[in-house]
Formats: sequence, structure tokens, C-alpha cells
Amino acid sequence: MGISWSMDILSYCFRNYPESDFIFLLTDFCNAIQGVLIFLLFVIQRKVLLLLKDKFRRKSITDEATMRYQSQASMTTNLW
Repeated sequence: MGISWSMDILSYCFRNYPESDFIFLLTDFCNAIQGVLIFLLFVIQRKVLLLLKDKFRRKSITDEATMRYQSQASMTTNLW
């Protein structure tokens, strides 16, 4: 983290030199996605991925069953 912050300070100091824009664009991008990288490195592990996968899979199955039930109930009420 210290390296990306130091590069951000350097990009501020060299902002008047257009030759260095491309290099500092890359370092600024790395600084911007730093939170995502930390999340991927420390939070996302195999166990967490499996739990998220199961949760979203169960939710889609539950939503599908609910939609089927609602469509059957509406067909029943339309018949009366």
C-alpha cells in the first residue's frame, strides 16, 4: 500500500510533465483497485466462495418455486 501511495504523490508532483502520464495512469489505476485486491486476497477463500455459490443457487431455486406457486394460485383465482 505504501508503494502505491508514494507513486500517487509522485504523480501529483510530476503532473506538469505529459510524458509521464501513462506510467502514472497505471499506478493510479492500481491505487484505485486496491480495495478490490485486498478483498480478493484476504476475504475470498474457497470456503467463502462455496458458501456464496450455495446461497445464490438456493435463492434462485426458491425464487423459481415461489414464481411457480404464484402462477398456479393466479390461475386458480382466474378460474373462479
